[in-house]
Amino acid sequence: MSDGIKRVSQCSVCDRLTTETVSGGLVSHPSRGPKCAGKEPKKNGTTKYRFTTEGGLDPQTGKRKQITETHDKLNDAKHALNEIRTAHGNSVLVPPHKMTLNQWLDEWMEQRKAELEVSSYNTYRHLLKPVREYLGHMRMQLVTEDHVRSLRDWLLVGARRRGGKVGTGLRPVTVREILGRLKTALEAAHIRKFVRANVAQFVKVPSKAFREDARNNKRATPWGILEVQEFLVGIKGDPLFLAHLLSLMGLRASEVCGQRWTDIDWEKGTTTVANARVLTDGEVVEKYTKSESGERTLPYPDIVGKGYRALRVMQDAELAALGMTRSDRPGSDYIFMNVYGDVMTTQELRGAAYAHMARLGLRRVQLRDARRACLTYLSMNGVPRKILAAWAGHTNADFTERVYVSADIDSLRLATGHLETLFGFSEAA
Repeated sequence: MSDGIKRVSQCSVCDRLTTETVSGGLVSHPSRGPKCAGKEPKKNGTTKYRFTTEGGLDPQTGKRKQITETHDKLNDAKHALNEIRTAHGNSVLVPPHKMTLNQWLDEWMEQRKAELEVSSYNTYRHLLKPVREYLGHMRMQLVTEDHVRSLRDWLLVGARRRGGKVGTGLRPVTVREILGRLKTALEAAHIRKFVRANVAQFVKVPSKAFREDARNNKRATPWGILEVQEFLVGIKGDPLFLAHLLSLMGLRASEVCGQRWTDIDWEKGTTTVANARVLTDGEVVEKYTKSESGERTLPYPDIVGKGYRALRVMQDAELAALGMTRSDRPGSDYIFMNVYGDVMTTQELRGAAYAHMARLGLRRVQLRDARRACLTYLSMNGVPRKILAAWAGHTNADFTERVYVSADIDSLRLATGHLETLFGFSEAA
């Protein structure tokens, strides 16, 4: 057979694969095993395609080596042989190995463990679970772009295991995150010459899936001014009034729970956002802010300053009633505590906010939508984009405007007056 590829068939005597010569007869098995020369291939037996080619020098021994591969299809064998010859010519040879995708992901995640925060590491681990389920058993070098496309399609229609009906599809944004992690892992394997190419590099979630998701899952509209004010009036006097006020001021829930008394500069009237507490896999993790730009110092309004002082006085009075000082209580530097005297978690903060919304009969929004309400209001009232991004703790002002600023109907009415002027009509006319 041409191109150095030979057809191998299953021997009728010992079931091993043996090579067919150009003339059609069977040659002996390799000298290291028993010979069954002259026997016909097994009828309907396995037929595969095998080649042996130069593999360059072994990087460990420096000795010349050869590469032998066997494939189910002739075209696959030709493609693999051409890749090896091209790589050999370009000095980027990828030696064959039997490492599965799961084995590589184990090794890669162990490498990343020292680089990532605990919460980020757990996010990677959860995102890669469906990849492991669908492709993890395969030899990494045999995974193709078609396999990754098949994975993508399955993720969109039937990969859900929690957070909804089992067996339904994941949302496109989640699928994009999963493919992104797989792409990063395979790129690392490509750099280390474990694979010939990053087969996930050009696999993307179709834009059609995002459009359908947007129609089926309408983005929550942030609270308007009246809803924000009604919420604050309704929770006035609540021990967590200040915490909810900070959420509406634009802080993330993890940043609110991470607030410490040492972050407050009473003279300058500022609070420094430098610490975050997140709940990951049921455990509270203390970490830096979400990004470097997330660490920021914000001047607070008078109502927030009064809230800080009132809460400080109340906590001191509670401790005095127990015959304690702040140094006697663990976690006393944190501003927000739960009813048991433990530092507040994001889950508890969100739960308290949702309970108030239900009690007041207000439209339920997530705390990040309350954050959007603040940033939208500031934007619509002329706060420059750069200052808005800095307030939110973002590096990119475009991101802040695209994700966190949304025009409500009241904001859109501002355009109506300008249109009246443009058209040249008025009530007097």
